[in-house]
Amino acid sequence: MSILIKKLYDCYLYALSLPRVKKETDYLSKITASLNGGIDILQFRLKEGADRQRLALGRQILQLTKERKILFIINDRLDLCRIMEADGLHLGQEDIPLVEARKTLGPQKIIGISTHTLDQAYQAEREGADYIGYGPCYGTNTKMDLSLLVKKEEITELRQRLKIPFFVIGGLSLKNLAPILSAGADRVAICAGIYQSADIPGTSQKIKGLLKGNYSPSPTPILPCHGEANLSNIFDNTLRDGDESPLANQKENKKESFKEEGSQNYFHHPISTMGKKQSKGQSKALTIAGSDSGGGAGIQADLKTFTSLGVWGLSVITALTAQNTLGVQQVFNIQKKFIEQQLASLFNDMGTDAVKTGMLWSPNTVEAVAECLEKKNIPLVVDPVLAAKRGEALLLPKAIPILKKRLFPLATLVTPNIPETELLTGIFPITTKDMVKEAAKKITDMGAGNVLIKGGHFPGQIFDLFFDGKEYIFFKKKRFSSPHLHGVGCTLAAAITAYLALGLTLLQAIQQAQTFITTAIQHSLPLGKGIGPVNPNLGRLEPKM
Repeated sequence: MSILIKKLYDCYLYALSLPRVKKETDYLSKITASLNGGIDILQFRLKEGADRQRLALGRQILQLTKERKILFIINDRLDLCRIMEADGLHLGQEDIPLVEARKTLGPQKIIGISTHTLDQAYQAEREGADYIGYGPCYGTNTKMDLSLLVKKEEITELRQRLKIPFFVIGGLSLKNLAPILSAGADRVAICAGIYQSADIPGTSQKIKGLLKGNYSPSPTPILPCHGEANLSNIFDNTLRDGDESPLANQKENKKESFKEEGSQNYFHHPISTMGKKQSKGQSKALTIAGSDSGGGAGIQADLKTFTSLGVWGLSVITALTAQNTLGVQQVFNIQKKFIEQQLASLFNDMGTDAVKTGMLWSPNTVEAVAECLEKKNIPLVVDPVLAAKRGEALLLPKAIPILKKRLFPLATLVTPNIPETELLTGIFPITTKDMVKEAAKKITDMGAGNVLIKGGHFPGQIFDLFFDGKEYIFFKKKRFSSPHLHGVGCTLAAAITAYLALGLTLLQAIQQAQTFITTAIQHSLPLGKGIGPVNPNLGRLEPKM
C-alpha cells in the first residue's frame, strides 16, 4: 500500500471544489478557507473554461494543498492528473474504466469512483478502487431536506462489508448530517455545504469534528450552550473547575474536566439501543408531557422541535393547561387509564426510538409512565418540569418522591434547572459550583444515568454541569438579553431526544441540542403581553451573531 493510499484511510472530510469560476481571486479565497478549516481531501473540478485555465488554476491549488499536506484529487481528467502530478483521480460511472486508469497511473496513486448502488460499490472495490463516493444522499442542498435518496440500510451495509473507505455525497451540509451518521457513515464529500457557508473554515471544522465525534476540534472546545429562565447564553469556552489541569481536584474516582466527544464507553448508564436504530425508515421520538395552549412549551414545543430536526413526533398528553405568555391559568388532569391507553396505542403499533418526559402533574401519571417505560429499553430524557416560568406548579408535591424513585432510575439523562435541582435534592440555595456538583451526585445516586444541571439562574458568570456518575464537566457561558425564553427547557430536552432518536451518542446529542437551542433563543418571538417563546421552527438555522 502506497504512502498516499495509507494517508487516505485517515481522511474524513472530502471537499469538492466549486464547479465554476466567476472571479479567480474569490475562487482561490474560498478554496484556501476550506483548506484552513481542516478538510482532508480536495477534489479539483471545473465544468467550463479552457484547459489552460484549468491547468494554471489547478497548479495554484495543488501548491496550497502540498503546503498543508492535504490530498489533491483531479475529477475525471486523467491527462490533467498526470500533467499536474496530482495525488489521484476521481472517476464517474461514464468515465474511462477504472482498470485503464490504473494502468496509466500505477499502484501508487489514488483512484476513486462515484457509485449509486450497492452493486456498483462492490464492483468498484473488486476492480481495485481505493475509495468510493456513494450517493446522492439528498435531492437538494438549499434547505433542510431529510428525505434521503439513498437508504440508511445501504449505508449501514457498506460500512459493514466494504474494506475500502467510502464517502457519502450529495446535498450534504452541517444541518442534515445526523441521519447519515446514525446509519454508520463517518466520511463525507461536500461542496455547497461548505463553500456557500458564510464561515467556510468554521463550517469545515464543525463538520469534521462531528464526523470524528468532536463537534469543536479546537484545543479548548467551544460549546454552544442553551439559555435558561430569563437568561440566555452564547458560545464561550469550556471551564474546568478552577481553570486547573484535567487531573486537578480528583476525589476518589471522580474527575473534573472536559471529555472529548465520541469517547468510547464514556457514559456509565448504557442502553443497548443508544446510537442504534430500533426500526427501519423514519426516526421517531415520543414526548410525554402536558399541552401548552399558547404553543410555547410542553407538547407543542416538543413536536415543533422534533419536526425541525427531521424526526417524526409522537405524543402522550398528560395534562391540559389554559396557558399564555402571562402564565398558567388552569390545569386539567388526564386520568391514568387514558394515559395508559395512549401509551399502549403507540407502543403496540408504531414504537419509538427515544422518549422525553416533561410535565407529568400527578402521582398516578408518573406511575403510569414508569410502569410502561420500565418494560422498554429505549433512551429516555427526563425533564423534571416542576413549575412554569412564573412559578405555577406543574407537578404536584406528592408526585416528586415518585418521580425520583420510579422514573429517575430509568433515565438516560435528567435535565433540571437550578430551582428544580434545589427541590429535587434539598440543597438550598445552590450558589456555588461545589454545591452544583453535590446536587449532581445526589441525582445520579437516585439512579439517573447522567444529569445535565442548567445553571442559567446563577448571577454573574454562569455554567452548566454535566455529570455521568464519575466525571464532572463544566460548560462556561455568556448571557444575552432576550426576555422571550418561554419553553427553553422543553425545547432543549426535546432536541436532545430527537438527536438520540437519530442515532447520535448522548454527548453528541447534547452538543447538537445546545446549538439548536442557542439559535432558537436568538430567533425567539415577542408574542403576547408576557414572556414570549423561543422559536424551534427556526432553531435549525445557523445563528446570526
